[in-house]
Amino acid sequence: MRIQKLLFKLSFASVICILVSQCKVDIRQIPAGRDLADVKSNSVNGTIYIGKFEVFTADRIEFLRAWQYSFKSSLRNNRVFSEIKNLSDSETVSSESLILDVEIYPTFNDSYNYWWTWPAIYPLVGYWPVQKRTGNYDITINYQISKNKNILVQSSIIESKSMEIEIYGFYRTSEFESMIENTNLLILDKCSKEILAKLQ
Repeated sequence: MRIQKLLFKLSFASVICILVSQCKVDIRQIPAGRDLADVKSNSVNGTIYIGKFEVFTADRIEFLRAWQYSFKSSLRNNRVFSEIKNLSDSETVSSESLILDVEIYPTFNDSYNYWWTWPAIYPLVGYWPVQKRTGNYDITINYQISKNKNILVQSSIIESKSMEIEIYGFYRTSEFESMIENTNLLILDKCSKEILAKLQ
């Protein structure tokens, strides 16, 4: 009898572990960069250099380059600068050059309405369809543009989105991930347009 109880507890624990691993929303939904083939007209002439570029998440190293590529692509597509380079790759930078520093803070939080969801945890594990899950995504971009160590522009942009999934919220993470990608695309576009407006 004790062995049966132990086996039941182990199987129940393994089911919960599987559920938890499948429930996690991947916030690394970075919009694909789209570079225009031939950009002839730009609002700000000259080169801007990307200096500090940070994404503040636990696994930032894995997708820092992708964020930077999407950010540059957004600046190009909005025709802000004629040339965008990395400061770390440049040997000489003139005192008239613009330097752009960027900090990105993405956060995702989710919660369940357990008044409806508890049967899916026990006893109807994986079968009870009503799993009310609310996801909240916030992203902040802080940026600063300087020339010859003098700050020309400094600003912070925030975007927030939320959504609720009622049916099989444990497993349907793609809706949340699509929301995150669209929000990231929106804030990149908004940031590029604000930079353009502030430098004109």
